[in-house]
Amino acid sequence: MTITFGQLAGLIAALAFLILVLFTCLLLVKTTKTVEELTKTVQVLTKGTEELTEDVDQLLIQTNKLMGDINDKSAKVDPLFTTIGEVGESLSELNTATRNTFEKVSSTTSRFRTAQKAFKTVQVVNRIYQKHQAKKVQKEVSK
Repeated sequence: MTITFGQLAGLIAALAFLILVLFTCLLLVKTTKTVEELTKTVQVLTKGTEELTEDVDQLLIQTNKLMGDINDKSAKVDPLFTTIGEVGESLSELNTATRNTFEKVSSTTSRFRTAQKAFKTVQVVNRIYQKHQAKKVQKEVSK
């Protein structure tokens, strides 16, 4: 039995095709395993995501309740802060009024001291004048 070149070429082509089919089968088996693992992973992730979503929903519900409570308490405290602000303004106005009064009193006191000094000066001048008059009268009496 002799094999012709055509038969040899056909045999080589058949072997190459057989190897190609074997590698393709191995690749398909590995791909199938990978797809199965990927499917399992997606299922686990989906389950975890659903649980996480439920937890987040509960957390949001609790957060909304807390925010409502905080808003209620804040509404009760707002008048206090308003009153504190008004007291601060009143204290500022009182401080300004006290400062103005002090400045007026200081100005009046300064004028009073000036008048007091002038009065003392007038008293001193009056005493000197009276002494002078007394000496004048004594000189006239002694003449």
